[in-house]
Amino acid sequence: MADFYQHNPKSFGDRIKHFRVHSTKLSQEDLAKKCGLSASWISHFETGNRSPGIENLIRLSFGLGVSLDRLCGTDLWFKVKTKEGEK
Repeated sequence: MADFYQHNPKSFGDRIKHFRVHSTKLSQEDLAKKCGLSASWISHFETGNRSPGIENLIRLSFGLGVSLDRLCGTDLWFKVKTKEGEK
């Protein structure tokens, strides 16, 4: 799993912010409403001050319209491992 982090330098919070800002163009408040969370929780997740539990991961996934593996970055890990296997 260490390889994953070498190929995916973005933190979990960076991925939340990326999907929120670039894909959905939502404010923290708007995402919070979609997820049934407070805007301060979204801020804590994005800054890395808190980590979401599985229930909130699912809420974020639905709110952002991305799969859990994409939100967590494991889709990138799988692509890297698949490409390494092709070499």
